[in-house]
Amino acid sequence: VFSIRLRDADGNELQNTPHFSRVQQMIWQAWEDGDYFVHADPSLPGTYTILISRSDYRDDHAADERFATPLTLSESVDGVIGLDAGFFWNFRTRTNGDQDLFSFEAEAGRHYSIDVELGSLLRSDIKLYDAAGDFLESADTQLIWEAERSGTYYVRISGFVVGDYTITVMPLE
Repeated sequence: VFSIRLRDADGNELQNTPHFSRVQQMIWQAWEDGDYFVHADPSLPGTYTILISRSDYRDDHAADERFATPLTLSESVDGVIGLDAGFFWNFRTRTNGDQDLFSFEAEAGRHYSIDVELGSLLRSDIKLYDAAGDFLESADTQLIWEAERSGTYYVRISGFVVGDYTITVMPLE
């Protein structure tokens, strides 16, 4: 039984798998060129084999706040919740599966509507975070919210099956 940890050249943990079984798999997409390191962390002594291979799987939007897709207010952006892409470490919570992360700028005291129009995605989960990564609110397909402070906010979209959707963040009057 062991876990796998993926780190960037600065030692930051990008992704990990928990200590669940003797066989571990991690699917990960590099969002920029660079050196990356795999750390196998066995909980019991023994031998193991690591196989690293390239995949044709391409994620449409990153799940990491450093590479969040910027949204322009009132403009729609299409997304796809793809195949289970492993365990992502986002905003201090381990979450399973493909997730799309978006960022937008908000003004203090202004109300916003975050809308997800479902295409082939049967159900969505919207989660809103502040710039520090603190969870603020969640909803299924529409979240109406008032910004307490001006600044950058993050919206994470996930789903329970594979499918496409469209996200729009609009300021309200």
